[in-house]
Amino acid sequence: MNSNDIYLETKEFWNRRFSRYELPDSQTPLPPTLDEGIQWSVQGAESLIDFGCGAGRYIFRAIYHGIKKARGIDISEKAIEIAIEFAVKNKLEHRVHFSAGGAETLKTLKENSFDSAIASNILDNIAPDDSSAALKEISRIVRPRGRIFAKFNMYIGDKNLIKMWQMEEISKDFYREKEGIFLYNLNDRDLEKLLLQNFEIMDNRIYTFPGNGGCNRIYHLVNNKSD
Repeated sequence: MNSNDIYLETKEFWNRRFSRYELPDSQTPLPPTLDEGIQWSVQGAESLIDFGCGAGRYIFRAIYHGIKKARGIDISEKAIEIAIEFAVKNKLEHRVHFSAGGAETLKTLKENSFDSAIASNILDNIAPDDSSAALKEISRIVRPRGRIFAKFNMYIGDKNLIKMWQMEEISKDFYREKEGIFLYNLNDRDLEKLLLQNFEIMDNRIYTFPGNGGCNRIYHLVNNKSD
């Protein structure tokens, strides 16, 4: 994700969505698969970065599980506004730092400045070049052997579905959905090939959303760069 016009509609979409969003209390657990993933990622960690943090739901849950310092980055100014208000209300502003931005913001952060990371439904919702750049930056700013919790959309292999959903193909595997939302539509093999450039895959599983039957792919990753 960069600062050019490609993401303006994306930003507007999420600002509208978050204008109607109410952040749950941090003691309210996430669905077990998600909560377990966050707990796994913060084991032995004191600091965390969440790229594509939304209103900070995962960050506040990570703090509940023991994280001392966290940084959240999201394209939606409205989401960041909600996160900051929640932090102030719950006297956590000294432990969190939220800012609006994209992958370019990651480049401003120091190497090895975080113990762990979260990237939920962000790396396959940005352009391929931005996704690769973000993964490299996450590897750079997370310490060696740091843990990363990542969540991705399911691969859409049925071209009829892509046509029915009126998804515009911009380039190979990269689509623009309605209202400016993007999908980097990678199958499992290609997704794992991308991840393995910077990380070890420790676990992967399918997460089913409660109620609607939708699914996401979850990966538990370890930063494989050398000390």
